[in-house]
Amino acid sequence: MILLLYLNYPLFNLNISLNPMRVPFLILILSTFLSGISDAQHRKCYSDEHTENLMKNPEYAQDFRKRLAAFNAKSAETTAESRSNCTNTVTIPVAIHFQNTNTNDRACLESLVAQQIARLNADFQGVNEDIGDWKNSAAAYFPGVSNGEMCVNFCVATKNHPAGFGLNDGQMAVTINRFSGDSNNSWAGYVNIFVMELGNNLLGYSPLGGRGNGDGVVIGKHAFGGAGSCGDISTASTLDRGRTLTHELGHYFFLYHVWGNVENCNFDDGLEDTPTCDAPNFYCQDLGKSSCGTVDMHMNYMDYANDECMYMFSAQQAARMDSWLNSSLSNVLSNAANVCEASVATCTDNIQNGTETGVDCGGDCAPCDNPPTCDDNIQNGTETGVDCGGDCA
Repeated sequence: MILLLYLNYPLFNLNISLNPMRVPFLILILSTFLSGISDAQHRKCYSDEHTENLMKNPEYAQDFRKRLAAFNAKSAETTAESRSNCTNTVTIPVAIHFQNTNTNDRACLESLVAQQIARLNADFQGVNEDIGDWKNSAAAYFPGVSNGEMCVNFCVATKNHPAGFGLNDGQMAVTINRFSGDSNNSWAGYVNIFVMELGNNLLGYSPLGGRGNGDGVVIGKHAFGGAGSCGDISTASTLDRGRTLTHELGHYFFLYHVWGNVENCNFDDGLEDTPTCDAPNFYCQDLGKSSCGTVDMHMNYMDYANDECMYMFSAQQAARMDSWLNSSLSNVLSNAANVCEASVATCTDNIQNGTETGVDCGGDCAPCDNPPTCDDNIQNGTETGVDCGGDCA
């Protein structure tokens, strides 16, 4: 269990819940991104600067303080060990807004959207096709650390769309060249994804801790979707698994970069199961690479590796995102029944959806009868806790 410490942040007057061993994490809200990075192949995220700009608005800062207080209270009761075993999956309604694109091929864009949403569900649920790289290889370098598995299902809204955007019931909530910017009040109650041209080699940005009031995540045209392209919406080869959005939604659900945004071993993201590192990790690194006296978790979605080399959240990151979802985005979660069709169990897509009680099993699928492993630091099978209960000790 993580002990909580309430400290006062001098510029924003924010009370933030922290592990007392990670106090320097407080200054991360202010810290700006590494200014020396200019290589065109490097990832570059603008979330820190974006959040800092938002916090200059007194009304925004006051609302953020209120959300932090609710988050602190929720996180005190939501730890990696106390989270549910995905018996009650929550639905997150999503809307995607393509801006200043040279294509109006809706069918093509919706195909990219479907790829991207499938990626989000797999990555956040921890059932991505490359999670075996963590379980079979990388995890050995991080004793006692489990990958995070969230009980969420991202759904592109298909009904009761806001008026004025030319959408009919049954269509995906996908707008094409309808407006510009990174917020639109008409789309409150959704997690919005704004796909647009970004300069300065930026891949995307997000507010630190989204509000669901029409705000959302911005993704560059060259970093959205997956394989294939639609006009000028086309992913670069190192970004073709759609994980830029996984990364930016981590920020939207209140995650920091794992290195803490400062090239200094005295700073990190405030979580015990993401080791301290002194800088971002780019490209694909060898397992065991270390800094600050610990092994770098460069395969974490909140680092800067290429898409094919990032494949996990940690358990405490998942717990932190759960806390933000439930404390600060209840308006989004409650809107799901209004705008999303009931999810149908598919039983063969390696994603828990519909009535499934496990991945592709239970409910309308075949019963879940996978035996527990009891020694893999993951709650599975009949276990009622991590490696305990049910058929385990």
